[in-house]
Amino acid sequence: MIPEAVVGANGQAAVITFDRQVNVVQNFTSDADAITKAFDTLRPSDNMGGRMIDAVGPALKLIAGLPGSRRANILMIGERRDRGSKEKLSDLIPEIQHAGVTIYSLTYSAYSTPFTIKPEEYEPTGGGLLQAVTEVARLAKENTTEALTDATGGRRFRFETKSKLENDLIRLETEIHSRYFLSFTPELDPAPRFHKLQLQIKNHPDAVVRARSGYWSAATAAGN
Repeated sequence: MIPEAVVGANGQAAVITFDRQVNVVQNFTSDADAITKAFDTLRPSDNMGGRMIDAVGPALKLIAGLPGSRRANILMIGERRDRGSKEKLSDLIPEIQHAGVTIYSLTYSAYSTPFTIKPEEYEPTGGGLLQAVTEVARLAKENTTEALTDATGGRRFRFETKSKLENDLIRLETEIHSRYFLSFTPELDPAPRFHKLQLQIKNHPDAVVRARSGYWSAATAAGN
């Protein structure tokens, strides 16, 4: 179901695994059978080395290597918390947002009592680089997938059974293939700065709009 849900009729997908190592199992392809085969070769691993954040960098590099412009998504499947990455999420978030990637997550808990955090607790405000970075670092430690999805406007799904996973993939398919792309050119700031975004649909104040929580803006040096 994953090729149909994530790739669609004209898209491509790559498969990357992360445990104590990060490996590209399948480079980008539109061959649904190759994608399915990549998943069929996966085997269980211990849950003490899930380097989720470290897997995002290689994913971004693969996306950057695709020809032309396209809407790119990353689907993270695993626990909600990173375990052992060397990369810092606070350093990676600006790169993720610059790439225009939307991150979704399908998570499970390996324990009876999962790690939890309220979504409303993550509200980085414009004007303070240190505050925004601190919030990202705090959330990354407690719930990495929430930090990634909130920063990119994605959505989190949680499954406990195979049937719930299948239902979530159907919902994910609807979500991915019915999104709108909105863009604008902000004014440059003299220093790195996080700007909070809020989107509303005119005449529909109660509508639920999912979008990234904000964006980073900073002036670049002349000639760069």
